[in-house]
Amino acid sequence: MPQYMLVLGGARKFPGGTQAPEYQPIMQAYIAWTESLAKSGRLKAANKLKDGVGKALRSEGGQVVDGPFAESKETIGGYYVIEAQDIDEATRLARACPTVALQGGWVQVREVEA
Repeated sequence: MPQYMLVLGGARKFPGGTQAPEYQPIMQAYIAWTESLAKSGRLKAANKLKDGVGKALRSEGGQVVDGPFAESKETIGGYYVIEAQDIDEATRLARACPTVALQGGWVQVREVEA
């Protein structure tokens, strides 16, 4: 079965971070969504990326820039690797991701080349 990488980004941040009242329900939604992928045997890997830590390499002269992102709407927050029958099923599964469903962000669905 093909594997797909779901790249999550652009999620709305909350003033107060993990202490914000809106944080816990969203975290619970991520846990439930991740558990549903795992229970169905679709989940192969998942990780949240550390906020604000990273470097970006630019082709213009090999310039190294602090911070991996140009704008916060482009921030990549994490990724999942899942198995699905095809890209349509992978997209259907990604549609329920809290990044899109609750945080106004985006998920890019890409097939992993074997």
